[in-house]
Amino acid sequence: MTRRRRASAGSPGLVHAEHALGEAINGNGDSGGPVVSIGSNGKLLARGVISGQSLGGYLRPCVGYVFAGRQCAMDVYYADLRSTMNAVGVHINTA
Repeated sequence: MTRRRRASAGSPGLVHAEHALGEAINGNGDSGGPVVSIGSNGKLLARGVISGQSLGGYLRPCVGYVFAGRQCAMDVYYADLRSTMNAVGVHINTA
């Protein structure tokens, strides 16, 4: 349900994703949280770690737990797990 693209040449490993239907997917306090997607087999796939969001035209009403002053957006910037791990030469053993 999201469109993803690399954030910019100056931010290697950072991805900018937007909700395809324009709904809120990220808000204040979400930084450091996981980014996951659902694989074709129905299992969750780790994609990265939330870094931030855009404001302005990206702001949307928050859903779920909403505290005073919370701002939510239809986009998210996140550090891509795979490219970050490759950059530092580590991998996850799953067996």
